[in-house]
Amino acid sequence: TGGFGGLTFSIVILWGSLLKRSLTVKEEETSLPRSDEFAATIAAADAINATVLAPDVEIDELLASVARSMASPIDWISLGTNIARESIGLRKPDPIRRRGRKEESIVEWANRRRNIDTARASRLHGEGMAPGISRAMVEERDERFAR
Repeated sequence: TGGFGGLTFSIVILWGSLLKRSLTVKEEETSLPRSDEFAATIAAADAINATVLAPDVEIDELLASVARSMASPIDWISLGTNIARESIGLRKPDPIRRRGRKEESIVEWANRRRNIDTARASRLHGEGMAPGISRAMVEERDERFAR
C-alpha cells in the first residue's frame, strides 16, 4: 500500500523491465541460454537434505500476466485510487491481511487464512480492488490447474 508514489514506482519498474525484455529477448536467448532454476534449486536442497515447494508460476510469467491484464491506463489509475483509499481508511483492507502482531499471532493468522470464508472474501476484495490483477492471479491460475 504505497499510495500513488508506490503505484508510479511500480509502473516505471514493471513497464521498463517488460520493455527491456521485449527488446532484448532474442539476444538473450542466443547468448544466455536459460538455466533450469527449479532443477538447480532441487539439487541445492538435496545437498542440505531440505524440502522444496515449487511455485505454480515463474515470476517473469506472473509479471507478464499481470502486465497483460492491466492493459489500460484506467486500470492503473483505478488500482492506485483503491490503494490510496485503503491506505487512508476509506476502503476496507483485504480480509486475509494480517491484523498486526499485537492483535493476531502467526498461528491465528495462518488458521484464518485457511478458512474458506476468509479466502472467498479475499477473492471478492481482490476482484473489486483490481479486476485485471485478480483475473491474472486467480482465474488464469485456476484455468491452468483445471487442464
